[in-house]
Amino acid sequence: MNDTPSATEQLGAAAARDKVLITDDRGRIIAVHRLNLLAWFDLAKVMGESAANPALMDVATTCASVRRIDTVDFAMPSTEADLRFLMQQLDFDGLKAASEGLRQLNAKADDGTKAAKN
Repeated sequence: MNDTPSATEQLGAAAARDKVLITDDRGRIIAVHRLNLLAWFDLAKVMGESAANPALMDVATTCASVRRIDTVDFAMPSTEADLRFLMQQLDFDGLKAASEGLRQLNAKADDGTKAAKN
């Protein structure tokens, strides 16, 4: 029997490490994706001088990681207006849930790193 995962299984496993679904206090299902380096760089460009403010950058990064709220898909924000719109959609309930989603994604990444070292 072949124990090697298929390409489809490998893609599914990779997606599971980079995305999580979480429900906010309003009952909305929010899809949170891990940002890659290029997405983070682009976000810093969108933020301009505000990228130097860690608190603002943290909120922006959390909001930019949201790709779906219920049935509405969102692209990576490419302008400040895009980011402000996403913030408006999330509000504090969605931001809190997205933050929890990122914590879960980071925990998954840490688990994989530790397992790879053993």
